[in-house]
Amino acid sequence: MAKRASIMKIVTCIAPVNIAIIKYWGKSNEELIIPINDSLSGTLSTAFVQWCKGSSENGSDSIAKQIAPASHWPEMRVLILVVNDSRKKYSSTEGMKRSVETSELLKYRSQEIVPKRIELVTKAIQEKDFETFAQVTMQDSNQFHAVCLDTFPPCVYMNDTSHAIAETVHAYNDYKSSNKVAYTFDAGPNACLYILESEVQEFISVIDYIFPPCNDSVKYLRGIPLTTKPISESLKVSLNIKQHEVGSIKFIIYTKIGNGPEILNQAEDHLLNSAGVPKNL
Repeated sequence: MAKRASIMKIVTCIAPVNIAIIKYWGKSNEELIIPINDSLSGTLSTAFVQWCKGSSENGSDSIAKQIAPASHWPEMRVLILVVNDSRKKYSSTEGMKRSVETSELLKYRSQEIVPKRIELVTKAIQEKDFETFAQVTMQDSNQFHAVCLDTFPPCVYMNDTSHAIAETVHAYNDYKSSNKVAYTFDAGPNACLYILESEVQEFISVIDYIFPPCNDSVKYLRGIPLTTKPISESLKVSLNIKQHEVGSIKFIIYTKIGNGPEILNQAEDHLLNSAGVPKNL
């Protein structure tokens, strides 16, 4: 008696890197992974997506929803400044749990501050108001790290170079008399900078001056091709920031807001062959 052959369906998905603008830190339910507050983020290369914490105990209404499509703000760009790519001292899971248990600031932040900031940033994105977007993004990053310091024992994620990058952003914004660049730091020292395309070339020249790169420029600046130029003398004087040692920033990724998770339908995109075995083994 002939056996019926089983049919295997191969599905391949991609999920690009996601950078939080308004951050969640801690879970109200560890098992169901329900966040303690809403968060809002951008997917690299569907703008700035909102994860709603929900109110149901079973987590059924803890869902993500799109705030705006990737095409909504085409001028938006992202610079990721990689300061340190080694394993961090405190894992995010460990840090979140400790903060929920010990930080009074986290309780106030999740209940009082985050809901207001979600509204402000959502409105700023919809209206393409970079000034407000940048300010709230930086304030939320700063408060997140304040929560980490309010945790006991504290979790320290930013280092001296991280703080110097934040200082540089503020100095540049002061020079421009408006917010042209916004930093955000997750649970680590690396900086994610939101910036409009028109400002990228000049600001990269500022970064190159204050944080001189190593000679290997091919590996240093990655992502969207970009032509750099030296910083102007007037900008050097206005910034008044000391230069840091060569190689403080390991490399920079220049990218933009892009599409969210997708299902790939072409056979050549699959990581498995028709037998379900990984290709190229």
